[in-house]
Amino acid sequence: MIGEAMLAIKALDSAFVLVQGAIAKKKDVEDMASEVGKFFTAKKQVEQHIANAKQAGNEDLMVGSALEEAITIDQQEERIEKMMEKIRDHYMKKGQTHRWAKIKQQAAIIEKKREVKRKQAATKNAQDELFIKDLSYVLGILVAGLFITGGIILLIFGFSSE
Repeated sequence: MIGEAMLAIKALDSAFVLVQGAIAKKKDVEDMASEVGKFFTAKKQVEQHIANAKQAGNEDLMVGSALEEAITIDQQEERIEKMMEKIRDHYMKKGQTHRWAKIKQQAAIIEKKREVKRKQAATKNAQDELFIKDLSYVLGILVAGLFITGGIILLIFGFSSE
């Protein structure tokens, strides 16, 4: 888990270096699509690892420091904010503020759609688990009924063969 998070952070750093290089070369925002796309992909992975770390915490309470973990999470969130500001500033310098606003708006819409799909999948999984539980309960009742029926038949016909 820690290794994956470190790889995601490294990928984010590498992607941001590419974006900074493109900004330093004064590339047009249209020409930076690849670099910015890689940055956002890496950013999403880091944010996912941060969310997992916040949600799960540390399984072994004696390992590491809660303060250290909180500082690391805060530092990563701050770095992402600063990186986003630099990209936004570049769009503004190039006179593409409207495009940046549109990108942010589209990202919010996509994120909402993904959240809806995640909730639907979670609901479907919960319904499937409930169905399986109910099915196993019904199957258990049927098996118990068969044993009881077999026992009754054995009592009625088994002792009358004398």
